[in-house]
Amino acid sequence: MYRLMIVEDEMIERMVLKKMLQKKFGEDCMIYEARNGIEAVELFRKEDIQIIILDIGMPGMNGIQAAEIMRKEDSRCCLIFLTAYDRFDYAKRQFLSEPWNIY
Repeated sequence: MYRLMIVEDEMIERMVLKKMLQKKFGEDCMIYEARNGIEAVELFRKEDIQIIILDIGMPGMNGIQAAEIMRKEDSRCCLIFLTAYDRFDYAKRQFLSEPWNIY
């Protein structure tokens, strides 16, 4: 079973993404939710989450900051970023010194 977390501050976005993933993967995927980076890091530390879908722009701790913590604590986790921005250059710069695969 896959253990996946959706990190998104917009409730509607979280609900839609969760519903789509549940429809696609059914009981093969346990889906957790967090409203911001702080909640995400806390949940990440409690559960053995393998895949994290993160919004970049969130209040408090943003997705990039949360991803840096998660990557340091478990280099095997899969991080997927969501963003409404039309340019991803600023996020790429954050990870140039790390072994990230950015598409």
